[in-house]
Parts: sequence; structure tokens; C-alpha cells
Amino acid sequence: MTRQRRSGIRVTSPWLVAVLLLAGCAHAPAPVLPVAPAIKPSPVQCSDLVSCGARGDGVTDDTAAFLAAVNATPLGGALTISTAQTCFRISAPVVITKAISIRGEGWASDSWGMRFGEAGFLAHFHGSVLCSDVSSGTALTLTPSAGGRFANFAVIGPGKGTSTGVSFGAPGRYLQVSSIDNVVSGNFANPVYIFAQNSTFNGLRVDGAAPAGADLIGTGVYIGSVPSGSSNSNTFTGLVIAGGNHVNLYASGQVNVFNGFDLENPAPNDPTATQIEAWLCNECVFTGGYIESAAGQNYTGENIVVDGPATRSNSIGATFTNMHISGGPTSIHLKHAYHTTIHGGQVGRILIDATSGPTNLFAVDYDALENDGGQTNNLQEGAAW
Repeated sequence: MTRQRRSGIRVTSPWLVAVLLLAGCAHAPAPVLPVAPAIKPSPVQCSDLVSCGARGDGVTDDTAAFLAAVNATPLGGALTISTAQTCFRISAPVVITKAISIRGEGWASDSWGMRFGEAGFLAHFHGSVLCSDVSSGTALTLTPSAGGRFANFAVIGPGKGTSTGVSFGAPGRYLQVSSIDNVVSGNFANPVYIFAQNSTFNGLRVDGAAPAGADLIGTGVYIGSVPSGSSNSNTFTGLVIAGGNHVNLYASGQVNVFNGFDLENPAPNDPTATQIEAWLCNECVFTGGYIESAAGQNYTGENIVVDGPATRSNSIGATFTNMHISGGPTSIHLKHAYHTTIHGGQVGRILIDATSGPTNLFAVDYDALENDGGQTNNLQEGAAW
């Protein structure tokens, strides 16, 4: 065997060895820590997206930085979505089951009711903005069991596909006793899904929701029902939905209260579009709502439809107070609707089907009332409040 002679300088002085070691440490690169999987706590200590490595330039994929920030946030803590240069780009669906809160620094927009997928949609939004490339599935799912707070950020979609923007809760994993403040979701086929119990939603806004393709349904805000017998009391204040959806607001379940909302369908892509569909919405309350629909030549949609199975004649129905509804051939259509109350406000045509139960109308300023055989009692005409 042939041995090779090692080349180099042999240092024997202990003092010189120490000097060389110190010099080498001064110029050595910092060790690279391995990135922990998303299911494990992150070794990175950061409290916002930027300090976790997100760029927010709208080009760099910030998904990994977002997940790192979630993992670094302690239970019960709050993750901050910083103000982006453009937006924080998210390329894959993100599901957060951890009991944390997510708070942005605020967002601003000069957009109002832009059509789904319209060029330049994202450029109208500034601040704590997530821009999602997700065209199917759900961009952001938030399912902490209780006590979460989500505030002051926007989630903007790609303007194509069938994706959902933000899902507050999920079937079988309901968002409970949580608060949502000043959150916007737009440019998705279905901007917001809600599966929540005993939670409050303040200033929730959907913008530019409806898809341009006839093959996509498009629901602005979908509120799913909870299991039978479960406690459910959600409150929505200042809800704003703008854009040409197939259904702007789909509400089901018990005791959903809507205060001071504004729904607009200025240019519906679907000529049969509906503003509010209340399905099995027992004890739902709609107060101080403004609804405006485009009354185009081919538009046959209805503003509010109250419906449900024909077997719930003993249920407590929905209440509409001080509603202001304009546009469209029908303001309120009661199908399988029982014990519905309409009190005050200014509406157009009210249509009551034969399959509807007792209906109470008090001081409603309406253009026309058509009763096709349904039970109507306590009918008191007059000016609005």
C-alpha cells in the first residue's frame, strides 16, 4: 500500500493555535438550523410574518414563512400579519387548528364591487394582505376550538377556479366563542364559509366575489348549520357583500343575527342570482339591511328567499326589521316559511307561497303583496317606522 504524505503546516505553539481558532470563528458562516415540520413547534422565535422571513413583495412565495410564524406562535398567543410591500403570496392551502389569534395591522381598499377576476383587482388593496394562488380547495381555514380572534387583514384570491377564500371553522370542527373583526375576502368563487357557534363577526366584507363562468356557482358568504340540538348564536354587524354572486348570503342554522348590513349585486353574472337565501334559518334576525339589485332586462333573481323543508310547521321563523330593498322583480319570497315577521322598512314585491305558514307584516311600506294561498295574519299596512 502506498501512503500519501499530507501537505500543510504543522503548528505546535498553543498560543498560535488559539489565535488561529479565534480568527476562524470570526469569519465562519452561521450554522444553518434545520426547518422543523409544520406539525412540530418551530425553533424560530418570531411574532410576525416579516420576522419569520416573509418578503411581502407579491412575488416571493411566503407560504413557508407563514407556517413558520404559525408554529412559532404559542398557544393563546397572537400572530401579526405585517403591512406588506404588495402582499404576502400564499401558494398552497393553509389550515390552522392551533388555538391562536391572527391580527393584521389593517388594510385599505379603493375597490367596490369589482367583478370576479377583473384585471388589477389586487392592486386596489393595501396593508396586511394575503394573496392566494389557490384555485381549488380553501386558501385559509381557521379552526381553533374556542377563543380565537381574527382581525384587520385581507385575503385576495387568484380570480379563477372554484376555491374558497377563508373558512371560519369547518364541518365537524366548529369555530366557537370567537371574534372576527374587519376581515375582507375577495376574488374567490366562494369568498367566505362559516361554521361557527356563539361567535361575533364585525365588519366582515366580501368584495368582487362572483365568477364570470357559468359553470361556477359562487356564494359570497355561506353560513353552514350546526348539529341538531347544539347551541348556536352568531352575530353579524356591518356585513358588506359586493359583487355579482349567484347567492350573496346563504344562511342556515339557528339564531343568526344580522345588524346593519349592506348587500349589492350591481352586475350579476347569473340572471337568477339571489341576495339572501335563508334556509332552515330558525330564529334568524335581519335588522337595518340595505339590499340593492340590478334590475336588468334578463334579470329574474330575487332579493330574499326564505325556504326550508315542508315538515317544520312548528318552527320559529325569520324576522326582517327595517329592511330597505330596491331592484329585482321580488323583494321577499316566502316559500316554505313559517312564522315569518316583516316589520317596517321599504320593500318592493312580497310573494307568499301556499306552502308558507303564518306571516306577520307590521307597518311595511311595500309596492305589492301577492299571497298565493299562504297564511297571512296581523297584516298592518303603513309607512316605514
